[in-house]
Amino acid sequence: MWAMCGMSLYNWYAYSLFEPIENQIWKPYYFNCVLFIYYLFWDSYKMLLSSDRKILYRTDLMIHHGISLFTYLTVTNYSALQLALVMIMECISLLNYILRSRPKTLAYYRLLCILLVRIPMCLYMLNYNWHYFPFLVDYEYYCSYMYYARNIYFLFLLYDAYLLKQLHKNLTMKK
Repeated sequence: MWAMCGMSLYNWYAYSLFEPIENQIWKPYYFNCVLFIYYLFWDSYKMLLSSDRKILYRTDLMIHHGISLFTYLTVTNYSALQLALVMIMECISLLNYILRSRPKTLAYYRLLCILLVRIPMCLYMLNYNWHYFPFLVDYEYYCSYMYYARNIYFLFLLYDAYLLKQLHKNLTMKK
């Protein structure tokens, strides 16, 4: 996860959505998407089939993984840079293991990730997909992709609203 988020930051620095984009496997943003697909398969396996499944399984996370996997498998060849840039939203998972023994600190970290990274990123990408047209290879496909991408970002905003509700419940619960 650290490598993917780091590569996402690098892609923000090195590439622009407003310049011609080459979707080739050796580009860091394309490789980042492929790495994320492998991660989603691995994490889904751990939640569903491993000996730790009782500890790791969460229905909301499986739905999130399913939507992410479907998205990355279907549109990476057309929008690898955009997908690699939004991977920074996975920073919410960076400290899960490190802060596992301090649930309140982890909850505050996750809250900050949602409010300062995930929601602003979704809103930025919604605005980008709504108003700007990067250099297009296939205009018809891009129009259908924009409709699809907007719906995906709305789904992730709803998921973040659900996570905020869960975090609020965890942070206000008396021990």
